[in-house]
Amino acid sequence: MTQRWPEQLERVKRFFKRIEHPEAFGNTHDGRNDYEDFLWAFFQNCWHLKDWIKRDSTVCQKALDDIEEFWKREENENIRISSDIANATKHLVLDYPKADAIPPRGRTWNLFVGATTSTSFSYEISTPDGGVDALDVAKSAIDEWEKQIANWGLSAVT
Repeated sequence: MTQRWPEQLERVKRFFKRIEHPEAFGNTHDGRNDYEDFLWAFFQNCWHLKDWIKRDSTVCQKALDDIEEFWKREENENIRISSDIANATKHLVLDYPKADAIPPRGRTWNLFVGATTSTSFSYEISTPDGGVDALDVAKSAIDEWEKQIANWGLSAVT
């Protein structure tokens, strides 16, 4: 069975659903590590959607001509950040940054005590413009991809 780029887009969205609620992973060492693994997998799959589009023989020439340029545009900052996170977490060292983003290494912890006690955590990505929440970047990157895919006139129906 030949896979097409829409399957990769759906994979990106499934990884986003996994990271959307960090509290579901629990406040344990294993839970936090599992969450971080899914976070890295999201950014790696999000960035590499570009390669799936480039290598899909059903993609129109308009998209193929533009695929290496669209992510450089100012409005696609979150895709560039995704690229930096993907490449830094996959290759250990980021040789060619696109957004000068630094993968999140620290976690922000919140403990809520009241009728029920709960904990939550989040990841912050450092950029030249300051820190940004990893989940905000992830959601915005999906939005940027979907907008561009629509601009190219591609259909995500598999």
